[in-house]
Amino acid sequence: MSVWNERMSHGLQTDGCQHNAISYLQFTSRFGLAKKVPVDGEISFKDLAATIGINTAAITSILRLGIAFRIFREPRPGFIAHSAASRQMVSDTRVSDWVAVTTEELWPATQKLTDALTTWPKAAEPNQTGFSLANKTDLPFHEVLVQNPERARRFGGAMSSFTTGEAYSLRHLTDGYCWSSFAPGTVVDLGGSHGDAAFALVRKYPGLQLLVQDLPGVISNSKTEEGLDVRFMAHDFFEEQPVKNADVYYFRWTLHNWPDVYCVKALRALIPALKKGARILIIDAVMPPPGALPNGLDRKLRAMDLTMLEVGNARERELEEWKALLIEADARFKFRDLHQPPGSALAIFEAIWDE
Repeated sequence: MSVWNERMSHGLQTDGCQHNAISYLQFTSRFGLAKKVPVDGEISFKDLAATIGINTAAITSILRLGIAFRIFREPRPGFIAHSAASRQMVSDTRVSDWVAVTTEELWPATQKLTDALTTWPKAAEPNQTGFSLANKTDLPFHEVLVQNPERARRFGGAMSSFTTGEAYSLRHLTDGYCWSSFAPGTVVDLGGSHGDAAFALVRKYPGLQLLVQDLPGVISNSKTEEGLDVRFMAHDFFEEQPVKNADVYYFRWTLHNWPDVYCVKALRALIPALKKGARILIIDAVMPPPGALPNGLDRKLRAMDLTMLEVGNARERELEEWKALLIEADARFKFRDLHQPPGSALAIFEAIWDE
């Protein structure tokens, strides 16, 4: 047997069949099994199978794989109870939402990635993706979710779970850049959703006037707060910017959702509104060069990059790639600085309009 075959054989014996790594999570999520297992007790595989009408042997095989990954536990033969991980799916709806989005939205998109690149090799449009094929749609990811309120709610909960840690804290936004130099002044938050970032900025820098822009469906559900100078405006940031002469325009964790050509379009849409010296901030991940980080962390970042490709033909970008977008949009966008707040997953990429 060749060395290659020996290695493959060894891999299959030790950690092969990894295509099943998502199966037990999807099964658990789709049938709501976490809530069917007593929080502080146990239930037999047979009784659990009866509650959902699935063959006992099948459910046992699936869940025992999950148990091997610390999802549930088997306190005695034939009975299942919660592990610390599975209990989180009961106690925190954001965690259960994240599992559902991973298994029902992202995993199917992953399976269709190669087919999508075979069909659309340029990978340039947000509606020509693995997600598009998996959902049999010609709509972009976010428009598909908008049409289904439950999927949209679930995705929102998943993102909340993903971003509530220290790495995505709004503290990095408020403390990681010299906002006080623009107070009093006007700041436009492009794609700012319900204004969490804007409210955080105004609380710390009361002299700032924040205007949050997003699509009409988002803005209709947004609310101002008494005493805080945050206003909301319906606006598609691919269209010409209506707010003239603001001091700062920023995209927070937004442009990484879009292919390069759309990022360029969003930047160009700002130009008619810009005054000389206006700041343009891109608050997003800046990818390190390959091999610069420990392998475990590098895998996570590369997996995130691939996820963006699967759902929107988008990607995470290195510093030089962000700079290249500015140059392509207009030579008058001048890169000024990169601020990387300690502990933050997002950097603050700063450009100045030099007309």
